[in-house]
Amino acid sequence: MITFLKNKSLFITVFSFLIFGCSSVPDGTAVKNQSKIPLWTSYDTISYVFSDSDYIARIGHGDNAESAKLNADSELASYFNHSVKTDIVARQNYSNQKGKSDIQKYLTKNISVQNDVEVIGLKHTDFYFDSAHNDFIVCSYINRNDAWKLLEPKLDFSSDVVKQNYSQAETENELYTKILLLNRALSQSEDFYKNFFMAMAISQKNAETYEATDDLIQQIYTDCEKLKKQTVIFVKANGENSEHIKAKLESVFMDRNFIISASKNDYNYLVDLESKINMKKQDELFNAFPELTISVTNKTGKTVFSYSKTFGRISAYSEDSCQRSAMYKIESDLKKNFFR
Repeated sequence: MITFLKNKSLFITVFSFLIFGCSSVPDGTAVKNQSKIPLWTSYDTISYVFSDSDYIARIGHGDNAESAKLNADSELASYFNHSVKTDIVARQNYSNQKGKSDIQKYLTKNISVQNDVEVIGLKHTDFYFDSAHNDFIVCSYINRNDAWKLLEPKLDFSSDVVKQNYSQAETENELYTKILLLNRALSQSEDFYKNFFMAMAISQKNAETYEATDDLIQQIYTDCEKLKKQTVIFVKANGENSEHIKAKLESVFMDRNFIISASKNDYNYLVDLESKINMKKQDELFNAFPELTISVTNKTGKTVFSYSKTFGRISAYSEDSCQRSAMYKIESDLKKNFFR
């Protein structure tokens, strides 16, 4: 689904590429010589103006100049959408052949999240009016070299961030901390892939120089998963409704492939959870002020990670409803933020 907003920004929700348009001439300007049909109005001749080696160009038709421009933008967006999907499928097939399907599933999941990739450099021709068919025509185009110059610094930055986090993880001896650092590097890889796959669509030759970062991210994923299989966690709960929250926290760990122990004598990391609902009644309303504290300690008793959150007031007309809302708030936070 493609949505156009008033500020002329273009969004694709499948891969969420955000394209900021900047017209080569003021909107509403017509081709000066309307008797001469521009070469860019037909795909048969458009390459004489916008060669495929130097440009990505698509044609739009409409009942007026603005609708033609939007349709041209839509055609260009479809090109990027198709190009990225094709590249992801190719990489999935390659990874499957190499026995790395789990890695590629992770990467595909994170590439496909709805985040915005900004591509600056979208331009438009003047509109041409085809009086014989009562048709307005506009061409949207991107100069590959100009787009690459703007995209390259973003790739450099996101690639460096991944490498820095990995280097930090490599020097860490504490197992749980090492996993968190590797996980941080993986989360940073989302920005890298948004730029990387857009770069592949613009200039595959230039983008291939970043293949090493792609390989590193896959190695980080493999290392992280191996370490999780060595990590046995026992969750100990205290406080109001703590058993329910404990179950949620255990599921959060299991969703990330940690091993959960059912015995307090069999673990290498103890996760101590304390929850408070802090229910108070004022007039006809029940008010809750939830609090959550979590600490992770190793077998020597050293705290290697801590997490705490104080939530805002939650109100309801019944105590049960207020308590359930407070629990939902805590559980949602664990799922969304505990491993960020």
